[in-house]
Amino acid sequence: LQNLIERVPGTFVYALGDCRPIVLTPQESSVWLGISGSSQRVLFQVPLMHRLLSISAVVLAMLLLGVSALKSQEVRTLDDFETIDDWRTAPADGVEMSFALDEGQQGSGLRIDIDFRGHAGWASAIRPLSLDLPENFAFEFDLRGQAPNNHLEVKFIDETGENVWWRPYRNFEFPDAWRRMRIKRRHVERAWGPDLDKPLNKISAIEFTVAAGEGGQGSLWIDNLTF
Repeated sequence: LQNLIERVPGTFVYALGDCRPIVLTPQESSVWLGISGSSQRVLFQVPLMHRLLSISAVVLAMLLLGVSALKSQEVRTLDDFETIDDWRTAPADGVEMSFALDEGQQGSGLRIDIDFRGHAGWASAIRPLSLDLPENFAFEFDLRGQAPNNHLEVKFIDETGENVWWRPYRNFEFPDAWRRMRIKRRHVERAWGPDLDKPLNKISAIEFTVAAGEGGQGSLWIDNLTF
């Protein structure tokens, strides 16, 4: 919302842009309320009897602005999985792994078939993906599976291929029905790599790995990868 006006008895509350409420020093018969933002400051005076109503209106205005800001954030589709040509398998020795284009949550999706064959190890699906990461971000994807409980790891790899960050899900119980998964920056931690102080500002690939917990064999489906 670029302009927002809230009406309460005795005053108008006006906010423009990304604002936050400010309560200034009260006077005997009135209280000054203010809204300030990066580009302007708007102040107004209201009768003391309407103080609480006015404060409530300001808070409501800020909540609505916050919701509007969230909705306005751009959501990018990184992969709709109508083709799986950009993905490659990377299993550990002794682990069998294959891809198939299968029914997705919407349209087609990626099916990953895994058989640990009684071994420990892992099976990784890797996709090259050059992406600059802002201060705050969220990756989302749809997931379902028919497999024993194993460790699901979503990894983010830099341009050297040596520095890795991840979001691990230990002893993950794969859902039978589609589930929307979300990974925010605060969920991501460094996994390994030589540059210990390197910030997570850019990635060159994303990886979905299933590491043996219970092991066994099974399948998982992924669809609608967004950022």
